[in-house]
Amino acid sequence: METSVDSISLIYGNAKITFLNIFFRSNKILPDSGAICHTHSYYELHLSCVKNLTLNTKNGDVSLGTNELIIIPPSTPHMSINYESIDSDMTCVIALSVTKLPSGENFYSSFISALDRNALIPIPFHKSMTKDLQLLKNTELYRTMLGQCRLQAIASGFVCDLLYLLPDREELLCASKKEVSVLIDTMITYPTTTLEDIADATNYSKRHVSRLIKSYYGMSLSEIRKKLKSEINHKEKD
Repeated sequence: METSVDSISLIYGNAKITFLNIFFRSNKILPDSGAICHTHSYYELHLSCVKNLTLNTKNGDVSLGTNELIIIPPSTPHMSINYESIDSDMTCVIALSVTKLPSGENFYSSFISALDRNALIPIPFHKSMTKDLQLLKNTELYRTMLGQCRLQAIASGFVCDLLYLLPDREELLCASKKEVSVLIDTMITYPTTTLEDIADATNYSKRHVSRLIKSYYGMSLSEIRKKLKSEINHKEKD
């Protein structure tokens, strides 16, 4: 069984992002199900919450593990995912159209570039992303203004989550990598500064800030603080 929703559009600068369809599969499709190689004029995102899923693309077979997604660019030949074992509503397929508007801040080229550079590569995601999208199956939300606002919020939240997942998403944020590293380097020296404070200042999530600190310094924020405190105590003794 498959369920889908009507289209939802968002506008960021000169980019119009439209969720053409969102499917939640709850049936079992095997490799001999008769799936044929096909293409789309839009991006297609597959989010898998189960193991042992395989997507056939022009680059060969791509295996998705638990809580991994893959981005399929427009005009890319591919075959449907082969479901070896699946629970109800545990795999989501999103048809995502991105069009360029005549005016607005240049978000379009950055967004397209980020999607294309990370295409056909398994990307880990948090399972809450699919739980939020399941709310889009509620047809009652499409019938009221309040419901439509909620749908827009859910779709916008998914786009934000997606951008945070992409390894090179910094190009889509206001601060450059250099600015972010300098800002983090400054803030971690203040003992009362929390991960939440750094996240607010850099427009990143707490989880990503934690990963950045680990990659920059080879230690967590708490470990850095302990080391700084130890160095201060050592100097005071001297």
